[in-house]
Amino acid sequence: MPIEIRQFLSYKETMQNRSPLTVAEYANDLRTFFRYMKAKRNNLRAEDIDGLSIDDIDKAFIVSVTEADIYEFLLYLAHDRRNNPRTRARKLSSLRAFFKYHTHKTRILDKDPAEYIDTPQFRTGEPKYLSLDESIELIDSVQKTDYAYARNHAILTLFLNCGIRLSELVGINVSDIREDTVTVLGKGAKERTCLLYTSPSPRDS
Repeated sequence: MPIEIRQFLSYKETMQNRSPLTVAEYANDLRTFFRYMKAKRNNLRAEDIDGLSIDDIDKAFIVSVTEADIYEFLLYLAHDRRNNPRTRARKLSSLRAFFKYHTHKTRILDKDPAEYIDTPQFRTGEPKYLSLDESIELIDSVQKTDYAYARNHAILTLFLNCGIRLSELVGINVSDIREDTVTVLGKGAKERTCLLYTSPSPRDS
């Protein structure tokens, strides 16, 4: 990764407490963008983009990026990579964060090329969830003869009762559990407390 990208990723992780997964998404999005830019500047075919190295991207290259370049990149994502609006919006968010950082923090940019670009519109669907019967069926699917039965049962119960993410689950320590509550660390290093409770299965009543 070029030094300018590494500086940005380090800032996001160490100063803004972004999770390693979020930082990796930033890295992937920026890699895709600068591969596209290199291909565009060198008149390469779209199918050659994924194999390009961006190690030689430097300050001058970053400064040369325009608003039009970013709009063309979003068009490439839609037409060539078949990215849906939500994915394009996420990648644009990564570019905005990157160019904003180098405009206001390192000041290598006099003008932020992504500042006024509209976010692709997408519909927010209804939350997806399991019905009560589906939840019971999932819990019952855990084999009681399995040596890891207690662990697997606890994992599924936490997912169903607390609505936590996988990353939040694996980050739970014993010290985070106090009586009938558990404290989880969510996205953006935000803590929240979830209530733990147990109730008999309708099938046991």
